[in-house]
Amino acid sequence: MLGGENLAEIKMSYRLEEAYSPYKYIQVEVSGKGEAVLEYELYADEISAGNQPRSGVIKFQVQPELIQKLLRLYLKADFFNVEVNDSNRDEIVVTDVGTTTLSLNYAGKKRSLSYGYIEDDPFQELIKLYWDIITDYLPK
Repeated sequence: MLGGENLAEIKMSYRLEEAYSPYKYIQVEVSGKGEAVLEYELYADEISAGNQPRSGVIKFQVQPELIQKLLRLYLKADFFNVEVNDSNRDEIVVTDVGTTTLSLNYAGKKRSLSYGYIEDDPFQELIKLYWDIITDYLPK
């Protein structure tokens, strides 16, 4: 266990919205108790006969090892201290990235960070792990 903290107190999440993807938004929340919730909504033009429903909420359990791995990646990126320079904030640089929101509640600290596009994204490994989780639990 990292930092001797009780895993049950941890809450973390990832959300991507309005990006150039089939999803109007997609979000996954994970608690230190192992409870996870995946929510999504597809754009209307992405729905065809026989495909997954337009929106959904999927609840599932994750193992403590996955919670610890997510937490390690937040800490590796220095989530509570890192400053990001969102290149899209003042001037649109990249038009199809949407908005990414990451949040973490751990060891008495809480932070939520939203951004459009940042060069050398310090959260790439973390986001990749979230997408691995999403891919495992989305309807095929």
